[in-house]
Amino acid sequence: MTTVKHWYVYMAAAVTVAFLVGFFWDQTPIPPNQIPWNSNTSLEWNDFQGTPPQTTPYSAATGYYLGYKDLVWRQYFVDDVCTFVISSVDVDAYVDRTLSWVKDGSQSSELLSHEQGHADILHVKALVLGKALWALVGMPHQCPDNDPAKVQQEVEDMVNSIYNPIFDSHDRLQDEYDSDTDHGRNPDEQRRWNQRLSDIFMPPPPNPIIPL
Repeated sequence: MTTVKHWYVYMAAAVTVAFLVGFFWDQTPIPPNQIPWNSNTSLEWNDFQGTPPQTTPYSAATGYYLGYKDLVWRQYFVDDVCTFVISSVDVDAYVDRTLSWVKDGSQSSELLSHEQGHADILHVKALVLGKALWALVGMPHQCPDNDPAKVQQEVEDMVNSIYNPIFDSHDRLQDEYDSDTDHGRNPDEQRRWNQRLSDIFMPPPPNPIIPL
């Protein structure tokens, strides 16, 4: 089943002290409806707590969220040159139990394996997003037009220029997965995708032999 997509809009605020700090910060505990992308938790049918749409032809769906959070930057002047540095940004991705559903009588192990694939694809793209976002941290940049008032928009544009294409590629991969496997109804393609995803998560050997 094609996954359910949703997103949040985070508002930012600026604080003026000896330097300026801008932030998107979320320190709330993990809600019980969320399975974080990095929890290494396999899906179970009791995670599918949503209500199936009455007209859907599909048996189950996995709801997810892929975004970013804890975006923090600081800006300061050195010899009248305005500079800003992103000091923190993190991935925010999870399976949403309340947006995930399964029809009564459809809770087979094969279908659960297919839905697990959607969660695994989310995990893969969250890793890609994290690697790209974390590369922004600590790099100094000059404020646009040397104007500190323009930094917030510049920071948002920098982060979104990374986030948006990765989110789009994530959506395309989820659609490709459903198309290839016919929403889990093609067992040969499902096995191929299961192996493909398993290979991605396969850890490297602890002591690889490096040829001299």
